[in-house]
Amino acid sequence: MAASKLGRGKARILVIDDDELVRSLFRKTPANLGHRVIAAETSPEGPELVKQEDFDMVFLDPKMPGMDGAELSCRIKTIKTKLRVTIITSYPESDMMVRALAQGPFGVMNKPFGAPDIVIAANVFIPITRARTAY
Repeated sequence: MAASKLGRGKARILVIDDDELVRSLFRKTPANLGHRVIAAETSPEGPELVKQEDFDMVFLDPKMPGMDGAELSCRIKTIKTKLRVTIITSYPESDMMVRALAQGPFGVMNKPFGAPDIVIAANVFIPITRARTAY
């Protein structure tokens, strides 16, 4: 797909997921296109990394020990209100998703997904984030 389009503007992407296979897929796919990817294994790591870095977007798993996706998204949005969050889930109709949506718009990627889905999401969300985000 539009790898050259995505590769033009190098993005900083954070992925928060307790599944090593998911983190690995996210580390490899955008990185192969020239983006910088940081992966967090636990929910509490996510907000700490957002405090330290200017990310263009965040992908997060809503079902992790310690903090669900709605709370995690809320904490991230408290730190950087315009940071684009995409929730990667097998449960798009869950109560947690309803609570997350109440905090504002976000993207959703349904599991299972593959490398092409990550490229598509980044193609859609990174340009929007860059156009609207002023930290």
